[in-house]
Amino acid sequence: MRSALRSAKNVLLNTELLSIQYNGLDEPLLDSSRESGMAEEAEEEVKSYSGVEGEIHLVSWDKAKCRVLSMTYQEGKYLVIYEADDKDSGTWTIYRKTRHYKN
Repeated sequence: MRSALRSAKNVLLNTELLSIQYNGLDEPLLDSSRESGMAEEAEEEVKSYSGVEGEIHLVSWDKAKCRVLSMTYQEGKYLVIYEADDKDSGTWTIYRKTRHYKN
């Protein structure tokens, strides 16, 4: 659980730092047509810099401040949800999948 939370925090930090670079180069970081919500190259860079292999989903983004408002990160059986607040600290919630149902 701690590993998944640490990975999610690394994803958040790297996404926000990379957004500054992409903004300066006038390249799109976001791509709403993709499942992750990020351009393919941006997602690969975030995963590479963060050292993570899980699934990233940007739910909402503040373009003016170049920051994540809401995102999820799934690694193994852990789902980490981040939601920003007014104080720039945000809230982290972690869920653990206990059962797997086959269709």
